[in-house]
Amino acid sequence: MSHLFALGLESPGARLRSDPSNRAPARLMAIVAEHHHRGTARYAPRDVSGDGRADSFCNLFAQDIAEALGAVLPRHTRANELAAWLAQLGGPNGWTHVSETVAQMHADRGGLAVAVWVNPTGGPGHIAVLVPALGEAGTWVAQAGASNFTRGTLSAGFGRNEPTFYAHQ
Repeated sequence: MSHLFALGLESPGARLRSDPSNRAPARLMAIVAEHHHRGTARYAPRDVSGDGRADSFCNLFAQDIAEALGAVLPRHTRANELAAWLAQLGGPNGWTHVSETVAQMHADRGGLAVAVWVNPTGGPGHIAVLVPALGEAGTWVAQAGASNFTRGTLSAGFGRNEPTFYAHQ
């Protein structure tokens, strides 16, 4: 195990990868499932700041999935900072601001799309990876956070908060 992995700064040695030549809904779901399974401890809510409150790791999960799909989401950044990065620097790195519908269609084809919400109070925001709808209505995400899951509704991940959507080429 590398020193960076021990510190939680490197993805957990996932084997599955994808690039534009082999995108498929089943492959995206397999990558999400592999990270969820292999990263159970990595993504589990726990107090790492020493303030007595559990921290969550949606940012690490999204960064790990992006890496497995050959995309950049900068490390060492929390959800609010990732939202700012996507808005300001995402374009040159292959990210496009899209509608919720377009983001879901992209995930339905096995592409990488994320939903990100900035907390207006300055507290922790949230980021989740869109996953295929599998013929069901709505927008579907995989996430780490207060609860971790490989496929759930957008509202299960964000509640009433309205995220912004980005798709990676």
